[in-house]
Amino acid sequence: MTEKSKGRLSQFDSGNSTAAQIISADRGISLKTYLEIRSQIKAIKRKMKESQLHLNSVYQPYLEQVQPVTAPLALISQIQRSGGSMLSQLFDGHPEVHAHPHELKVGYPKKQYWPEINLNDGPERWFVILFEDSVIEHLRYGYKKMAKYEETFLFIFLPSLQHKIFLKYLKS
Repeated sequence: MTEKSKGRLSQFDSGNSTAAQIISADRGISLKTYLEIRSQIKAIKRKMKESQLHLNSVYQPYLEQVQPVTAPLALISQIQRSGGSMLSQLFDGHPEVHAHPHELKVGYPKKQYWPEINLNDGPERWFVILFEDSVIEHLRYGYKKMAKYEETFLFIFLPSLQHKIFLKYLKS
């Protein structure tokens, strides 16, 4: 082996050790482990990208078919034990009424505070402020009218689809 090729080999070795230090510091794994799983990581990233593209194609028909609600909005407020929940359930069961299926929880930062919306913040921030965390819980576990009832209803309204619909209608 010539001195020149030994020099190149030592440069390669030092490059490998530098790469190993960077990878282990960044990812918490050794270079050897990283090289072994690198193709798996790339495959997973590729599948995730394909899944996102598929999800976007699934959203499209919903975004095209969504009809704006042009009827007046009625907000029914109540004090505890006054029959407001029963009235809400009656409205929820009517086929010509768009009713919120449970107690409205759009307070920010907590449900007891009515949110202040700064029009200069923009739609992304407005969505964060108005988003109800219970949507995620209902998506995971279904929706019950009350905790004491056993019957659980499917609640399939993806927050990411809700976000797209929100932005679409703000632009219109």
